[in-house]
Amino acid sequence: MRDNPVMNSSTFNHLPSVSQTFSSWRLLIYALVLGFGVLAPVESSAAPDRAVNYMKRVSRDLFAAARTGSTDEMARAIRRYADIKTIGIFSLGSYAPRLSKSRRSSYFSGVSRFMARYFMAQHDRYKLESAKIRTPSMTDQRKVFVDSTVYLESGATYNVRWELVRRGKSYKIRDVQFLGFSLIALQGNLFRRYIQDHNDNVNALVLALSY
Repeated sequence: MRDNPVMNSSTFNHLPSVSQTFSSWRLLIYALVLGFGVLAPVESSAAPDRAVNYMKRVSRDLFAAARTGSTDEMARAIRRYADIKTIGIFSLGSYAPRLSKSRRSSYFSGVSRFMARYFMAQHDRYKLESAKIRTPSMTDQRKVFVDSTVYLESGATYNVRWELVRRGKSYKIRDVQFLGFSLIALQGNLFRRYIQDHNDNVNALVLALSY
C-alpha cells in the first residue's frame, strides 16, 4: 500500500484540530481496537439469542482476519459486518450532501479500508486475552444492543457495547461504545475536522481515504 503524504498516521498524530477535540489520535485507535477488534474467541453460554449468536460469529471472523495479518482481509470482514454506508454518511455530518454519487463507492471503500488499516497497525499494542458476550441482548425501538466484556493481557477489563441494526434477516454493526465514547462519533469528528482543514472539500477526504 502506498504511503499517503496527506492522511497517514504520523500526520494525524500532529493535527491540532484532532488533539483539541480528543486527547489524542490514539484514542480513536483505542476505540477501534476495543470495538471492531474483538481479537479473541468469545465465551458465552448457549442461548437462542440471534443478536448474541451474530456477535459470536463476528468475533470469530474478525479474529481470523486479524491472524492473517492482512489489511485487505480485515477490510473485507469489516464490510461484511459493519453498516459501512450508515457509518460513512454519519461521519460526514452536514457535509454528506456534498458527496457526489460518483464518489460514494470510493468513499465507502475508503471508510472500511481506513478502519482496517489503522486497526491492523495498532492491534498488537493492546493484547487481548479473551472476550465474553453477555446475554441477553437488549432492544430499543429499531436498535439492538449486545454487551460484552474485553479482557486484556495486562489485566485491564473493559465493557464494550455493540449497537446493531436489523438488515433483512440478520444484523449490521452500527456503533461501538466504550468508556462513554462512541466509535462512530469519534470517527465522524475526525473526518469532519479533516474536511474543514482542507477548505471544506469533501473530495480531499475521499482522496485521502483512497490510499
